[in-house]
Amino acid sequence: MQCGAAPAGVSLNEPTQTQQFTRILVELTRKVWHPDCTFETAIGVICTSAAEALGVDRISIWQREESGDLLRCIQLYDASAGTHIDPSRLEALPLAGGEYVAAMKQVRSFDAGAAEELTESEPVTDAMFGYLRRHRVRSLLDAPAMAEGELLAVISHESIDRSREW
Repeated sequence: MQCGAAPAGVSLNEPTQTQQFTRILVELTRKVWHPDCTFETAIGVICTSAAEALGVDRISIWQREESGDLLRCIQLYDASAGTHIDPSRLEALPLAGGEYVAAMKQVRSFDAGAAEELTESEPVTDAMFGYLRRHRVRSLLDAPAMAEGELLAVISHESIDRSREW
């Protein structure tokens, strides 16, 4: 190989994954680090950036209601359409007992196509099954947002119509 030449099959003009992530992170910082940025605009930009970085179809942020028995979607970005869904169309999912909340204390992923085979150690409510089916979610990566041991929110990364290894 000549000095400065790329290995076979690699283009020097194509950014590496690390370079792509760095570019996305810098763009994200520039978009949310100013006085006019609100919480709502920030989470919208974060969802858009996460979808681009991870190559997922949908990103949503779910806030746990103070009562503790409901997850309410407060932001949904549909990457395939390039749109943020109108807040009036966002859903809420009931939390069935403490099992689901306990399961959310760790990052969780599963193949929704095989959801019927989940064990009791991976509790999924009927409402969650309905959500996955309605939106054709095939693979899901849920990341909890915790404070002082309490679940505050869930950031969901959804792959539509295809299985994905997280």
